This record gives sequence, structure tokens and C-alpha cells, in this order.
Amino acid sequence: MSSIRTSSSPSVNRWVLAIAALLMQIALGAVYAWSVFLKPLASLYYHIPAKQLTSAQLQPTNLTFSIALLALGVTAGFGGYFNNRFGPRVVATVGGVCYGLGLFLAGFAPNLFILYLTYGILEVLASVWPILCHLQC
Repeated sequence: MSSIRTSSSPSVNRWVLAIAALLMQIALGAVYAWSVFLKPLASLYYHIPAKQLTSAQLQPTNLTFSIALLALGVTAGFGGYFNNRFGPRVVATVGGVCYGLGLFLAGFAPNLFILYLTYGILEVLASVWPILCHLQC
């Protein structure tokens, strides 16, 4: 019989994975905080104080979140394919980097079209794949 204990290593690894998955889920859930940023962003793009914005002026800015949800639903299947092909670690890493890049670039979006591309598509494309990865683990 061997005196080496092998059971402690996998249980620690499982806890690390569980905590990492929880933190990743919290970070990636930031996409649903869009309503908090809607009026300040619309105010920035229309050069009108946030209190004076009408619902018609909020609609083009709110289209960003609609594009984000559409991209999330359409790309979820691709995320599962990439996860099976490359493994959850690679897909989660690439997704996390693209998520950060999308948020960073959205912060510098000079107009709504660039915001649609950076936040509405790139950020959500990158956020759905890591969510699927840790659900599989």
C-alpha cells in the first residue's frame, strides 16, 4: 500500500474550479446591468441632460442591449461546439480576453454604431462562451 494521499488534490482542485466559475459568472453577468448605463450613455451621445431624455431618444441606445441578447442566443451553439473541440480552458480564456477587449473598446465608442459592434456583439460573443464552459465543468 502506498502512503501517498491522492484524494486531497482533486477536492482542492474542485473547489478552485467552483470558485473560479462563480467569479466568472458574476463578472460575465455584468451585461445585464445595461439599464444602469442607458440614460448616461444616451445623454453622452445626444448631448442632452439625462433627465430631459425622451423614450424615443433612448431607443437607439437601447438597441445595443437588443443586439447583445440576439448575439447571445445565436452564438451559444457555436460556443458549445468550440468548447467540445478546444476544451473549456481555451474557450474560457479566449472569451475572457475578448470580453475585456469588448468592454474596453465600448468605453471609447465615438458613436452608436461602434457601440453596437463593441458592446452589442464582441462583448456578448465573448461572454456567452465562458458561461457555457463552466456549466459543462
